[in-house]
Amino acid sequence: MEKLITSDEQLRKYIPNVLDTVEGEVPLFDKLSPFLVQQQMWLESEILGSDDLPVGSWLPVARRLIALRAFADAIPSLDIVLSPNGFAVVSTSEMAPASKERVERLVASLRSTSDECLCLLVDNLKVFRPWLETQNGIFFTGSLIRSLQDVKRWHRSDDLLATYDKVYGLARQFEVESANSYLGSALIHQMISFAHNPNMSDDLGLECAVLLPLLRNAENRWIDVHVRDQKHKCPDTHELWHLLSPVIDCIKRLPRIFREIWGPEMGEALEPFNNNIPGAYFF
Repeated sequence: MEKLITSDEQLRKYIPNVLDTVEGEVPLFDKLSPFLVQQQMWLESEILGSDDLPVGSWLPVARRLIALRAFADAIPSLDIVLSPNGFAVVSTSEMAPASKERVERLVASLRSTSDECLCLLVDNLKVFRPWLETQNGIFFTGSLIRSLQDVKRWHRSDDLLATYDKVYGLARQFEVESANSYLGSALIHQMISFAHNPNMSDDLGLECAVLLPLLRNAENRWIDVHVRDQKHKCPDTHELWHLLSPVIDCIKRLPRIFREIWGPEMGEALEPFNNNIPGAYFF
């Protein structure tokens, strides 16, 4: 893929509060060039995954994402130069130097804005079928997690993409075990498809719209527990049954899903959780 940012003028469109270059100063584009190359390689590997994407609304978002991430990475070293006597700091005789706290807030702001750009970029890419068929496209549309925005509730100190990777793995574990035990693979596949393409206007689409919030709520509650405790048994029948009971009750009130999708695969095979431990839950 060709470079997405190719000039100092183009770069400055995406980075705020940068003064004009004075005579003899190295242009900002040259200072950030290694960081821009690194971030574009990251973008191509982790997000785009294809050279066949048509020009579209994703392109300016991708450029801004690269610029923000490159600038955030470069900030700690922008005022440091290598002199004959070792490293030195560039003088700011006509400007007051920024405090450590203000620089840290700037970097944090750049990281936060780049996360928003990343969410928007992935959502924009979902309209391109060639991207959906790539490994990255499958990764971002292969579970009930509809958007990177959805994983922010679990986002702490990790990179947002690392948080998504962790949560995606937990979501798939929940979905696979739910399909095997109570919901069936056909229904899980249908709900994942609907989560990323909620434009079905027939009766089945209306029923999916009713069921999806319940299923996602169950999945989110399960992730809430397991994202904090990786040693917890993953998942057990008792936990799944109590999370999915409202979902199964709802399925039985949705005629098309019940008759055409869930019933043929799971109707007779369903085995509700039974507490057969003598004396359990009696105090």
